Amino acid sequence: SCGVTPAWKRRGRRLPHVRGISLLSCVLKVYCTSVRPNFAQPWQMKRQQESTSSGFILRDEQIFPARGIIILTNAHSVAHSVTVRVRKHGSPVKHVAKVLHIGHECDVAVLVVEDPAFYDGQENAARGERTERDGHDLGCL
Repeated sequence: SCGVTPAWKRRGRRLPHVRGISLLSCVLKVYCTSVRPNFAQPWQMKRQQESTSSGFILRDEQIFPARGIIILTNAHSVAHSVTVRVRKHGSPVKHVAKVLHIGHECDVAVLVVEDPAFYDGQENAARGERTERDGHDLGCL
């Protein structure tokens, strides 16, 4: 800890909850190992790089009937990926994820996790709805 207190703690607030769901339960850390192409020498690849980014869980059985739960992250963070792993907030376990779709134009990527253990405790994952809190309209995923 660097000794700096977050603004929400200074104001005496707790972390945001929407209808009893902690929003941190929907936030993930995305670990990516990527190898970019070498356009000057197409027969070779550049060196391997590792990066981290964030993502979040989106649950909607009507749009995604096969799984019901997907992960959204930035496309640039998983571009040219070799391996992608995700970790839930507060968990030390990294699960292998697969890039299902990637849209560089809008910088959005859709990931899925094949491991059923990843979905334990995600029955209450945030759903695509709108709610109101403190008089402000919040778009909750």
